[in-house]
Amino acid sequence: MNQTYYTILTQKGAALLDNATSQGVPLKITQMAVGDGNGNITKPDATQTELVHEVRRAAIDKLFVDNENPCQIIAEQVIPETDGG
Repeated sequence: MNQTYYTILTQKGAALLDNATSQGVPLKITQMAVGDGNGNITKPDATQTELVHEVRRAAIDKLFVDNENPCQIIAEQVIPETDGG
């Protein structure tokens, strides 16, 4: 990937998704976390179990399937200007 910011499923996330799919139940994604990488751009890795320097975790404001790519889910969270730097 040549994008600066992107999301991947961790091994745990992939296992949860596989289990939910095989059981025929929805996977409930309710929170989003944000990290600042301790000031460095980090490359996400599927083996990670936490963000590099997590600075915020809160409820997802909006979660929906992308109209242009039905295999992609869009998660949105508004971060107030008082959070972070």
